[in-house]
Amino acid sequence: MRITLVGKRKGRRVICWKSWFRLTVATVLLGALMATAAYLLLARRWNPMAPLLGVGAGLAASLLCVLASLFTPLTRLPVIGDRSSP
Repeated sequence: MRITLVGKRKGRRVICWKSWFRLTVATVLLGALMATAAYLLLARRWNPMAPLLGVGAGLAASLLCVLASLFTPLTRLPVIGDRSSP
């Protein structure tokens, strides 16, 4: 499965905000769950900072994915159709 975060339309870079939002939600939820589970397994107690650190890691991962896509050469970006077309 491939997620298009940045594509090209009429020769310009375009961020696909819907795909970015979906990726961000998935990485934030996964990061919070994994950080909480890892902390509970290793420390055997609850810490309210563990899910927050996972959320931060998920946001950072999402931001890095968009930045990496923005620095991809224009020739390698997928073509996105015009919004005016049905």
